[in-house]
Amino acid sequence: YETIELDDPRLSGTMWTVLNLDYIGDRQYGSDGDVGTGTVELVNDDGSWVGTMRGYIVNGPRTHFWQLDLTGTGAYDGLSALAYAEGPGGGAHEFKGLVFPGEMPPYPDPVEVPE
Repeated sequence: YETIELDDPRLSGTMWTVLNLDYIGDRQYGSDGDVGTGTVELVNDDGSWVGTMRGYIVNGPRTHFWQLDLTGTGAYDGLSALAYAEGPGGGAHEFKGLVFPGEMPPYPDPVEVPE
């Protein structure tokens, strides 16, 4: 777990994550690192945020990059959040995020490439 603090106190609290990482070492092309997906819950006194995260970790120096798609519960019911985290391996991450009413918009249909 990690304690995070953003300018928006709704996205501050204790964050718990479960990750699935796959090593993608291909040093020839500079992609030595890991890709991953996970689940996340961010809890504070007023409610919590639950959702998914995905991202990657690069080596040299080891740095994490994560996108979090979150749905609010408790006092945050009816809200969604999109957050981005970046930070060193084993160190504190810098978080940026946005809270908005409603659900995350659906993904559009795939691009159709003309032949």
